[in-house]
Amino acid sequence: MSENGWKPDLYVLARIVDALSRNGPMKKTNLQMSARLNYEALVRYTNWMSSHGLVELARNPDGEFVVLTNKGQEAQETFVSWLGKLFDSLKL
Repeated sequence: MSENGWKPDLYVLARIVDALSRNGPMKKTNLQMSARLNYEALVRYTNWMSSHGLVELARNPDGEFVVLTNKGQEAQETFVSWLGKLFDSLKL
C-alpha cells in the first residue's frame, strides 16, 4: 500500500500508460487531458509511477515531460494482454 493508505487505480494507470505509449513523451497538462484526470490526481499518479520506475520526468527547453520507461512500456503490454484476455473471457 502507498503512503497514507492510497493505492493507485489500475484503470487510471492503464490510461496514463496508454496515452504515453501512443503519444510519446507528454507535458503534464496534455497527459492530464488525455488520461481524463484533474491535475492534482495526475501529479499523484506520476509521482507514484516515477517512484516505481514506470515513468521519468525529463526537462528540455520546451518544459518538463513525462516519459514512459522500458518498465512502463512492459506494463502497457501487460495491461493490453490482460484486458484482451478479460474481454475474451467475458465474450465482449
